[in-house]
Amino acid sequence: MGARALGWGSGYTKAPMIRTGSTGNITNVGSGYTLDSFDDATFAYLNAGKTDGQWYWEAVSIDFNMYGITTTPSTNRTWAGYSTANAGIYTFGGQFWNQWGTVPSAAGNVNPGSVLGFALDVPGKTLAIYKNNTLLDTLPLTSISGAIYPIFGFQTPTGTSTIRLGPGACQYSPPSGYRHI
Repeated sequence: MGARALGWGSGYTKAPMIRTGSTGNITNVGSGYTLDSFDDATFAYLNAGKTDGQWYWEAVSIDFNMYGITTTPSTNRTWAGYSTANAGIYTFGGQFWNQWGTVPSAAGNVNPGSVLGFALDVPGKTLAIYKNNTLLDTLPLTSISGAIYPIFGFQTPTGTSTIRLGPGACQYSPPSGYRHI
């Protein structure tokens, strides 16, 4: 069997990171990606849509970014969140959102350099978000259907964000029963 961009491990390769919008540098660093120089209101997504299973990945945060998931990476091009196709966390103020608006709870500021962990449970329709290995919240994804993609959105970005994939890159272990994306 040839390499497939479906997960991590024997016989697999990581999925490519796709940039949308007018600018942005994506650097393949072997165990993940670095993202920088993105325009305001643009995003990148990991071309590894998941329709089943439980998956984990990490992002090292920078100010004014949104990290999470989307079901429509090719059409949803502005602000990365606050729409019917997304869920995640906005690093400035630690505001959560899910597919139908903002979520009442908030994590507080997510300082640059914080390690954000994402545990996507496709059959359970939830996205758990961690900061430095501490659970912040679990967002319901009750109305999401179809393939779900990790997304990384930029709003007034400064600095470089690192996306960590696989057991050799992630700082923390996935929750029990989850696999690295």
